[in-house]
Amino acid sequence: MSGPLEHSPADVVRYLMRDLGLGVLPSSGGPWPVFVGNEPDNPDNCLTLYDTAPTLGGRIQATGEYVEKHGIQIRLRAKNHVDGYQKAREITEALDTLAYRDTVTINGASYLVHALHRTSGIIEVGFDSPVSKRLLFTVNYLVTLRMEA
Repeated sequence: MSGPLEHSPADVVRYLMRDLGLGVLPSSGGPWPVFVGNEPDNPDNCLTLYDTAPTLGGRIQATGEYVEKHGIQIRLRAKNHVDGYQKAREITEALDTLAYRDTVTINGASYLVHALHRTSGIIEVGFDSPVSKRLLFTVNYLVTLRMEA
C-alpha cells in the first residue's frame, strides 16, 4: 500500500531480517550485519539493502489509495562462495515463506509488511574488487507494506 513512510522500504526489511534472525544491526557487532544504502569495507561477511524501482499495482476503488510495491535489492558479500550462497539460500527461503502481515517496529514507528515477492533468483555478481577474494551475490524483491497509524 502506498502512503508516506518514515523509513525507507530497505530499512524496514533490514529490521524484518533482524527480527527473523537473518542478520544483525551493525551496532550489535554480531555476524552478518545488515547495512542500508552504504556498504563499509569490513566485515567480510555482510548484507547491504538498497531501495530500487517500485511498481504501481493500481488503486483500491473504495479508498482511492494506490497499491505500491517497493523495490529492494539484498546484496551479500562473503568471504567465500559456500558461505555466500548458503546465506543467500537461507534468506530467500525465509523471505519466500514469510507469514502474511508481519509487523516491524523502528524507533517507535510500526510497519505492516503485507508481502515480499522475489523477482530474481540468487545472482552471483563476482568479486567485490579486482584484487579481492570476497564474492558478491544479489537477490531482488518487491515489498508491499504500510505504516500503521
